[in-house]
Amino acid sequence: MSKHESVVLTDGLSLETMSKMFSSFVESVAEQEQTELTLSDEQKQTLSLFVKGSIEKRDQIFAFLRALESHEKMLREKVKSTESVARRVKRLYNYFRWSLQVWMENPPEGEPYTEIQGTEGIARLRRNPGKVRVVNKDVIPAEYLREVVEYVPDMPAIEAALKRGEIVPGIEISEETKSLVIV
Repeated sequence: MSKHESVVLTDGLSLETMSKMFSSFVESVAEQEQTELTLSDEQKQTLSLFVKGSIEKRDQIFAFLRALESHEKMLREKVKSTESVARRVKRLYNYFRWSLQVWMENPPEGEPYTEIQGTEGIARLRRNPGKVRVVNKDVIPAEYLREVVEYVPDMPAIEAALKRGEIVPGIEISEETKSLVIV
């Protein structure tokens, strides 16, 4: 026998029994779909015991609801804070990665680095192919344009034509770029 069973409330139920009933009620409500706005007979009976019972029982319900509301608010604030921290970490990562790449390409002394090795990984400068860039959309032949709402260059078709060695008016290839790869 637990210490709670010795405490019997005015309606003849022990505190432990009431606690189990309330826990069961909370679990049954939590399992219901949000759109399901009906109470089962068992749920109604459990609520009746609390609402029609002593003022302490009603206060338990109010305290429980306040605790849920407070917990939900705290979780929302945590999510906002976590998202904010994640954005700052991402900016810091991008800035530091960019800084390392700039340094590797233009160190204060000597030749540029193509690779830096450490015990935790390797940073390599990798060549990225030049990107096809539209410089004058108006002179691109119709076969390399596709209709959306307006005529826009068909970049896959243009890239394929350039790979075949064709000259496409209105197109130029930008210089190769580099990006840092951490492996």
